[in-house]
This record gives sequence, structure tokens and C-alpha cells, in this order.
Amino acid sequence: MNDLRIESGSDNVPIFVSQTSLNFDKRFLEGSTPQQMLGLHIDRATYPEYGDVLIHGEDLKMELSYGQISSSGIPKEAIERFLGHQPIWTVEKWKNLDSLTITNEKKQAGVNLLRYLPDNCRVFYMPDTVHSAEFYEGENFDIIKIRGDFTQLHVLVALIHEIGHAVSKKGQDTQQRQQLKKAYSNFRNYRIKMPPEEIDLVLNEERFAWDFALDILEPFFDPPAHSYFTKEGVLAQRDAALKSFDKVVAEKMGKPYELG
Repeated sequence: MNDLRIESGSDNVPIFVSQTSLNFDKRFLEGSTPQQMLGLHIDRATYPEYGDVLIHGEDLKMELSYGQISSSGIPKEAIERFLGHQPIWTVEKWKNLDSLTITNEKKQAGVNLLRYLPDNCRVFYMPDTVHSAEFYEGENFDIIKIRGDFTQLHVLVALIHEIGHAVSKKGQDTQQRQQLKKAYSNFRNYRIKMPPEEIDLVLNEERFAWDFALDILEPFFDPPAHSYFTKEGVLAQRDAALKSFDKVVAEKMGKPYELG
């Protein structure tokens, strides 16, 4: 049960989280695992077409701002390649995320997450009831695509994980980037077998991005900024994500494989 809804009928399409959802989530809290808690709503939120959003639950505060995707500075043709062949109404729902600051008010210290991004990386955001997160590497620009509702903390965790990929790329030379890009391309193609060293490139990159996310979020666990937001929950989200690679890895090698 979830009465998060999209109101239509105009060009300005806000998303609301009603108090009913919050009350239901509180009832669902009993018996929830730490990972499931990351999917519960911590606040009500209204997402305007463009502008600012404030999310505040217990001692955790999130402030985000987004504008038109054309304000990203990326050429229109490159944006179309990143977003793929989507209907124009879908493309126009994507926003350019201009800022996202998270604060543990017990420490009175905010973290501007986008400051970690390289100059050529942008975050495209779509407020939605569906959650997804992806990192795309281009010739001149890189894009993080994030869909979801930030009142559910697993969306925030996923974004920070993708930022970790962008940070990792900053520390790589041209050859390392090319090798990693090829490894990911092969990993996504189920027809291609891969040697262990190439698989390690992919899995070690994923581990780096999760380590980055855990480092960024550590000040929000101790002291806890929100009762739903725990290190155990994020570790469980990480473990589930890495576990999802097991079947693909086994198919690539023709046998079970353990992360080295």
C-alpha cells in the first residue's frame, strides 16, 4: 500500500507523499529489516516542475534544487543519446539536478553531494514513484540518471553510489577508463565470456562505489540522523546489489565465481 501519487492535468506535475503513506509506513516499521526501512517515507514532499524541494525527517534534512535539462550545458544531441529513444513527454520529465545537500542536524554539518562530481559530469533526475539509478560514460560528458522519491532513503543511497563511480573515474588514466568501459560493455552482453581479471575490474569498481557511499554517509549513522537510516541497512543494500552480479558472473565464466 502506497498512496504516493502523480497529479496530472497541467504542465506543472508535482508529486505528493500524503500523510496516509507516512502513517502506513510507521505501522509497517514493526518487523521491517534495516534494508526495508530505507524504502519507507521519512517525510511528505512536493516536487514542482522546477525549483527547490525540502525533505525533513527527524534530524535528517535534504535540500535539492533542479532546473530544465537544457541548463546542464550538454548539447541537445548528446542529451538525446544519453536518454535513448524515449517519447518527448518522457524526456521533458528529466531535470538537471543543480544541488543536493544533506545535513545531520545533530552535527549541524551539511554535505553538498554534487561537489564530488567532475566538471564534465551531470545528474539528470526524474521525480517518480519508480526507482532506478545508472551511470553513463560519454565522450565529453558523463551522466548520472536517477529516478525516484528522495523521501525514500534508498534513492539517496543509490545516487551516492553512482557519484562514487564518477569519483572513481577521476582517478583513472585514459587506458584504465577504456579497459573499464570495455569490461562493463562485455559484462552487459550475455553472449560474451569474460576472463576473471576483466570481471574483477567490474566488481572492484562496484565495491569502490559502495565504499565511497559508506564513507560519505558515516557521519549520518553516528549519531543517527534518522531511525530508518542505519549502516546495517546500507550494508544490506550493498550486499544485495553485489549478490545480483553472481548469476551473471557464473554465466560469463561458465562456473561459480567468488568476489576476490
